[in-house]
Amino acid sequence: MFVISSDPTVVRISNHGLMTAQFRVRGGGHETGLSSDFTAGRDCNYKWSELVDAGFKTGDDCWVSVDCKGGKTNHESGDNFRFYTERAAYTLTGGIWDPSFSLRKPEDL
Repeated sequence: MFVISSDPTVVRISNHGLMTAQFRVRGGGHETGLSSDFTAGRDCNYKWSELVDAGFKTGDDCWVSVDCKGGKTNHESGDNFRFYTERAAYTLTGGIWDPSFSLRKPEDL
């Protein structure tokens, strides 16, 4: 488990796909709102406080979802992480109709 200091990044989604995308974090019956647009090569970061403010609780099983501009919407990562006890770094690849996520759980983001 990591120690909360100030307001660390808990989830990072790196857009390596051929698309402009919007993201959200889901789990435990909660979800964040859609992010702003992230073009290829940009990272979307969610801070600890953002997830707490959205209602996430320690131990919630969480994942991310993407809406691809002009393509597939509500595509879920399928790989989960536990809020507060794990950090998650997702990489999004593919195109607007075939987005794909990979997950790693780094100690630090």
